[in-house]
Amino acid sequence: MTTKTKDQDPTAAVIEAHIVAIGEPSNPHSARRAELARRLLADPDMYRVWRELRKQDVNPLSFLSWVHNAFDYAYFEAVRQSPSESGNQLDKIERLLSDLKTEIEQSPLPRNQAPALMGIDHPSLPPVELSIGWHGMNPAHDWIGYPISIHGVLSVALGMLAKHREREPLRLVARQRGRGENVEIVSFVRHMAWQCERHTGKALAGSLAHVANAIYDQANPLDKEAARGMIQKSPAALRPRPNKKGGA
Repeated sequence: MTTKTKDQDPTAAVIEAHIVAIGEPSNPHSARRAELARRLLADPDMYRVWRELRKQDVNPLSFLSWVHNAFDYAYFEAVRQSPSESGNQLDKIERLLSDLKTEIEQSPLPRNQAPALMGIDHPSLPPVELSIGWHGMNPAHDWIGYPISIHGVLSVALGMLAKHREREPLRLVARQRGRGENVEIVSFVRHMAWQCERHTGKALAGSLAHVANAIYDQANPLDKEAARGMIQKSPAALRPRPNKKGGA
């Protein structure tokens, strides 16, 4: 029986065509996505994963997005601060945002005009100008429309911070690992397993071992049992209800 090469495999062909379509992107996000796709295509063991993805009816580009998201997530898990350091920094940010918002509320700064224009440049889109005011304003009294208010942005930032802190305990639990384990690889495997279980009902530990090996090119490659052990130690909150019936 002849083993299919990546060029013959229909799943790999979709990803390869995607890389060609991306070209040589200047944007770091797209460049990283293309690099991750190249690593997957370069690994000869990935043909097993392509076959499993077709069996599970997983869109190749959706799978590539899972890999990209898991890679970014794992990197930030590996470099982020300890719980106490992170909590102290978030407390400081919240205090500064709240203090600045209060000072603006109580200040004599203009409330009925947009005193500044800010130009925003984009590498591939036309530049735009935004009108900016200190306070929220009624558009009926402002001929240039409804400007962004610094006070309003601070309110949004405080809401974003509150939502981030709601998720933080889960992320801290997710970082738990065994002695000697590489936190970046463990986080990558767990995040990928979360995506796989969510969409297929199965963790696909064997496939995820191949994916992790292709992405990280480890001196000691993972096998199915090692990947399964990482997944089984995941907190319950990281095990979503699957969209389909199936087991890990």
